[in-house]
Amino acid sequence: MANPVPTTPSGPAAPSGPLAQPAPLAPTAAWPLPELDQANRAFWTGGRLGHLTIASCSTCSKAWHPSLRRCPDCLGPVGDRAVAGRGVVVACTVNHQAWMPGLAPYPIAIVELAGASGVRLTTRLAGIDPGRARVGMHVRVAFERREDVWLPLFEPDPDAGAGVGVVVSAGPGPDAVRRRPLAADRYESRAVISGVGASPLGRRLPVCELDLTVDACRAAIDDAGLTRDDIDGLSAYPGVSGAPGYSGSGVRALEQVLRVRPAWHCGAREVPGQLGGVVDLSASPGKPFT
Repeated sequence: MANPVPTTPSGPAAPSGPLAQPAPLAPTAAWPLPELDQANRAFWTGGRLGHLTIASCSTCSKAWHPSLRRCPDCLGPVGDRAVAGRGVVVACTVNHQAWMPGLAPYPIAIVELAGASGVRLTTRLAGIDPGRARVGMHVRVAFERREDVWLPLFEPDPDAGAGVGVVVSAGPGPDAVRRRPLAADRYESRAVISGVGASPLGRRLPVCELDLTVDACRAAIDDAGLTRDDIDGLSAYPGVSGAPGYSGSGVRALEQVLRVRPAWHCGAREVPGQLGGVVDLSASPGKPFT
């Protein structure tokens, strides 16, 4: 376990670009740490080299956070790139609830990043009295090291008045109108498997589970002679992350990457089994199972 790196007497240095190395902040309290995996490791450990690292599509260069490993715009592979580490506060509040011992009131902010259009990070503000946090404040990244994690916090940017500007986007727009069922008697009660797809199989594949799931879904859609626009429901097992012994890549992640708008879903907690929702409906009296 690594020892925390103390702050320098002069405070964190101002980053001048993607390769700048601001001095780390001194640890403040026993904050819970994220669990590192293939998808998020670059983001949580980039501070070791002074980098704020954001996922970016290798094909169309669109930035994404958190990383989905596949670009929803073009389905290209998503890698990681360093950004300047500067931004502007677009929303903020002060938390007064002591969720853990030793956590004093602290400001929470949503920061829009420069050099990663549309990407906003929910973060803590450091180096500022909580009551002085304001929307429109220009900030820069400052890393706080915890074991093998470098938490990206943000502090007031002293260079904001020297021509360092951040263009604030309009923010995420309203979600597309979700398709409503045409009738109470939904088609999944009379189900048929018309397309089958599989991803590469193996115990130690150097690929994240979401990549494998998306590959299998795309293969099944192609096999059925359909397009992603034809899909109006998702059944994923276990459907949610955090279940003991299971990985992620549930309904929500697939919905985001494949850009489908389901009118129904089965996340396996509604009924037991991978296809529990389909089997349960199809096996009901008077309803054939195909």
